[in-house]
Amino acid sequence: MRRVFLTTLSVIFSAFLAGCGTSPPKVPYSAPSHLNEFEADIGKQMTVNIGDSFFVEGAMADRAAFELKHPIKSVMPGAMAVPFSFSIAPSTLLAQYSRGNELFYCAPMESAAASFPGLGSVIREGDCVGVRQDRSNGDLDWVVDNSHYNHQISVWSRSVSKKERQLLAKTTVPVADENATLTKISFDGYYSELLHFTYRKLEDGDITEREYLFDYPPKQGKAVYGIKGKLFKVIDVNNTSMTYEWVALN
Repeated sequence: MRRVFLTTLSVIFSAFLAGCGTSPPKVPYSAPSHLNEFEADIGKQMTVNIGDSFFVEGAMADRAAFELKHPIKSVMPGAMAVPFSFSIAPSTLLAQYSRGNELFYCAPMESAAASFPGLGSVIREGDCVGVRQDRSNGDLDWVVDNSHYNHQISVWSRSVSKKERQLLAKTTVPVADENATLTKISFDGYYSELLHFTYRKLEDGDITEREYLFDYPPKQGKAVYGIKGKLFKVIDVNNTSMTYEWVALN
């Protein structure tokens, strides 16, 4: 009896690894690019949260996306109709590629999981856990495309229910055009009486990154700081955000 059970498991595992090989090949998603010129209201108070950018300029692409407002943890049929689990934490599901008439929106790897009984995790870098949308009728499926894990086309899915549809909000997200120039300044936090910032510049596929640290309160003078000629005044800061205003840009 044990031998029959193990043989059955072996067949299921092999079938899962084989996957659904009838899916069309991947076609990368391409979003239209546009030039984003940074404009700031000099002297207007604004707030930026830790980890967010407060200066962005350069070539951007408006990528289609879904915002997942609440976590999803469920199952979908796998090999031989054996259900396996998947989960996605609240995150932005970006359009990444299409297979035939369906566009795949994938969660960040750190926000997604998929596991099969007896195998554990069945995804690796380059796989997709998210939703796919039929571009002809708008129908949505939860999807696990673990073709990288299986080394061959393997796509699993189930329909998004009406109730689950409320978890998803269609949107567009500006992302960097990797073949052009983009400049960003982000606020990284305030600790040890120091303001932490990161300056990043993407140009021709190469990234220049530099960290800036400033005393706050300043040891002398006003709380006005400059990064690459961009001057701003810090009005208030706490452990979650910074209130500031632009003084000058060049």
